[in-house]
Amino acid sequence: LASFEEDENFLTKIFPLDPSKRDPGAARESFEDFSLLIRRFPSSEYAPDAQRRMRYLKNLLAESELHAARYYIYRGAYMAAANRGRFVLENYQGTIAVPDALAIMVESYRLLEQKTLANNALEVLKVNYPNHPTLNANGEFNPNRSVQKAEKSWINIFTLGLFG
Repeated sequence: LASFEEDENFLTKIFPLDPSKRDPGAARESFEDFSLLIRRFPSSEYAPDAQRRMRYLKNLLAESELHAARYYIYRGAYMAAANRGRFVLENYQGTIAVPDALAIMVESYRLLEQKTLANNALEVLKVNYPNHPTLNANGEFNPNRSVQKAEKSWINIFTLGLFG
């Protein structure tokens, strides 16, 4: 529990901060600690609580990967974004981040002009998550334009990316 609450401080109690946008190191460590507890003491009275916390941490770590992937798309590092999406698919199956990871893969592969890979990811997205927000009524993909690379304004350049 100590490693689980390591990122907690007075600011997280006051402001609604997204924990998936923070450094995931403590979450990974906490996940390993709970995993060790369940392996060593599977019939412990603390095992059900540890499993619930591990489910939360797994979702948190997957969302953290998606934030990194979105940032990579914004910066124009499309292959890195696609790899992050694939990492979520391979390591965080069953989390709420899987459909968004597929969408990121489709968008990244399209931006890389890898049509076969983009179509494969799109088919998986259509079959498993037909109501995903990036799919329109016809099943066509509409990328999330908010993460695509944008032109920087002079305010953004002048303030070194803090504003604009």
